[in-house]
Amino acid sequence: SLSQNENLYIDLFRGKSPKYNKLSDKIILNQKCNRWNEIVLEYAKTVNEEWLNSINKKFFTQVNDILINSTGEGTIGRASNIYEEYSGYLYDSHLLLLRVNKKLLNSEYFVYLFNSSYGQAQVNQIKSAQATKQTELGINNLKKILFPLPPLKIQEKIANEITKRKEQIKKLKNEAQKNPYYRQRT
Repeated sequence: SLSQNENLYIDLFRGKSPKYNKLSDKIILNQKCNRWNEIVLEYAKTVNEEWLNSINKKFFTQVNDILINSTGEGTIGRASNIYEEYSGYLYDSHLLLLRVNKKLLNSEYFVYLFNSSYGQAQVNQIKSAQATKQTELGINNLKKILFPLPPLKIQEKIANEITKRKEQIKKLKNEAQKNPYYRQRT
């Protein structure tokens, strides 16, 4: 767990409570943007530019950061790796940002593991504040999630293999949808 080995991460933040502004073109990520290892910007909300510029840049997403939904039934526990195109965004207080130590932990490996049934079972068991009907993962609970930690080269190999297989699945689904027999059945 992250609490057992604090060298695995550099920073762990809760997002900021935004100052919204419908007339702005500056955006903040929210839990609806954070899918299963995918960021969907169309759900982002616009915020006050002056407020956004006042936030310390260390809180903004960087490549290989991990965003994790920290609240809400049905959305809690979704995690995404931050790739180049999603670097430089701020995220609201319903998201946690985990900045891993890249020398010890592969962020893609962590996201795949966290999003797996193994990781999600722990999220469901550990989330708190269920009596208020607003479930919360929180920083301290996130640190308690257990995960296997093979050497970095093995983590990279596992992550690459999962990525490759997910790409194959996507390709096969696209091919299947082009098949006339498939279209007739759906």
